[in-house]
Amino acid sequence: MFSRIAPRNRSQLRSAFANSSFASDGVFDRSLSSRYSSDTPLCAIGTIKGLLRPKATTPTTDHEESDDDIPCFSDIEAMILQMDLSPDDEDSNVLEKVSRYQHEDTKKKIIRLEQCAHSSMQRAIASKGAFAILHGCRLKHYIKETEVILGRATDETDVDIDLRREGCANKISRRQALIRMGEDGSFFLKNLGKSSMFVNGKEVTTGQHMHLTPSCLIEIRELAFVFDINHKSVKRYLANAGSKNKGLISLQFCLMSENKLTRSIPSSIGQLSSIQRLFLENNQLSGELPSSIGNLTNLNEMFFSNNNFTGKIPPSFGNLNNLQILDLSRNRLSGELPSQLDKLQQLQTLDLSFNPLGLTSIPNWFQNLKLFRLALANTGMEGQLPNWLSSSSLSTLDLSSNALTGELPRWIGNMTSLSFLNLSNNGFQPSILIEFENLWHLVDLDLHSNRFTGSLNTLFFKQIQLPLGHYNSIDVSNNMFNGPIDESIGERTAMDYITSLELSNNPLGGTIPKSIGKLGRLQVLKLVETGLSGMIPVELTSILLSKNNLSGSIPENVISLKTLQEFDVSNNRLYGQIPPHKALIPVSSFLHNLGLCGAPLPSCKRS
Repeated sequence: MFSRIAPRNRSQLRSAFANSSFASDGVFDRSLSSRYSSDTPLCAIGTIKGLLRPKATTPTTDHEESDDDIPCFSDIEAMILQMDLSPDDEDSNVLEKVSRYQHEDTKKKIIRLEQCAHSSMQRAIASKGAFAILHGCRLKHYIKETEVILGRATDETDVDIDLRREGCANKISRRQALIRMGEDGSFFLKNLGKSSMFVNGKEVTTGQHMHLTPSCLIEIRELAFVFDINHKSVKRYLANAGSKNKGLISLQFCLMSENKLTRSIPSSIGQLSSIQRLFLENNQLSGELPSSIGNLTNLNEMFFSNNNFTGKIPPSFGNLNNLQILDLSRNRLSGELPSQLDKLQQLQTLDLSFNPLGLTSIPNWFQNLKLFRLALANTGMEGQLPNWLSSSSLSTLDLSSNALTGELPRWIGNMTSLSFLNLSNNGFQPSILIEFENLWHLVDLDLHSNRFTGSLNTLFFKQIQLPLGHYNSIDVSNNMFNGPIDESIGERTAMDYITSLELSNNPLGGTIPKSIGKLGRLQVLKLVETGLSGMIPVELTSILLSKNNLSGSIPENVISLKTLQEFDVSNNRLYGQIPPHKALIPVSSFLHNLGLCGAPLPSCKRS
């Protein structure tokens, strides 16, 4: 290149190099010309200044040079790029210096030096028990796991490689990038941060992947790293992993729930060809669900709930043709559901609740499934219930905590297989339809926090189909139902076995029906702020009756129950001495009853 510099610029260049910290006969790494072509961006070239090995020189001028007189590498580089290069230039001085490095013996020496440096790096990686290295300007980061997170560590965020140790990292995301080794030993980088990264000058935007090659250059904001791989260590790891997996090929049942498992699921999980039941719920697993799970065609049950999985559900899950239960609830999965799931004709239970899926509505292809249990709570659904539900055979339907609105459709009475229905935390209105009485098998009903109005008696008068259909629990709190409650509620067949009745925060008015005392299995009764009056019924174990108009005294056989766990009768019109009791009931549970006295309130005055 130097031999082609135009004569009019030769003196400029010579002067610049004479005054720079790079001596004219400094050694230039051969890799600069072999790895970085003329198309290599300036930002990439600028980061490899460390490959120049300058020879110390002594200034030949008598005057002391200032910092302003010393050009930096980028200045010289820009100067060269602006010069008019001519192939006819015959500057003997430059030609002589260039020719020194074109001699065959010199070339061989440089190649041997490069080979020695490469071998030394490979030995260093192997000696640390690592697969690869991320070589920064200050530190060497040995990669010993198949997956590592790069970023900026904080008190709340833990990363494998803390980029703060390399210098100023304020603009780097807490979780900036993921480097993962695949099943074949190849490495790729995924950008998890907000800003772009560069691999050999190619931009990697947020969410994108990029294959990593040996000795590639990775740039993250102002930081630069060289990534290198020890292929022998990788092959050794894959061979050992393969031999270990051979012992797991016959594994049919895996229970690892309720632990503290972290990181992502390795893609090698797809090699467990005999697995039938896989339980990994209630851990701290993260990352994307590997598509290799789609290879587990013998899988019947898959429980991955309550972890930190992100990304989309892989379309390959549609290959799990023997899957009966799929529970991915309470994660951070997002994006469109793959329509390939409609091929899961053996699937009976699907739970995707509490994931930011942004469903808007239930996809129509769901009607091709033969589900018994469907749970899509808090998945972003809006609007009204889809009509195809009327012909489904669902026994459990949970669409709570969405933005569903409008009236309950009349065809809901056709869903006679329902035993569990949860539509709470939506915007349904106005009243409960008479068709609700046709839900013969309904056992658990949760409609709390909607905008329902009208009478509750339609629910209590529900028909049953012996021996099924007896209520276990009803929660219709936080609506606008009005009373009165039917006096025969405790004598209705559907109410015989109820254990929990929650009617709080509805303007019911009237009195508490005495027949409630006949509900022998009732354990929880919540009538907070309902405007009810009358006497407290007996035989209850959890009693929340605050903010009503209850009068009379507290029955001794109620407050002395051994099974009593909750008790609150504050803000009523009760009077008399509080009966002795063993339950730990706070003072706040008795306040604002002007006539009550005795422990834990002040003692009663003797007349």
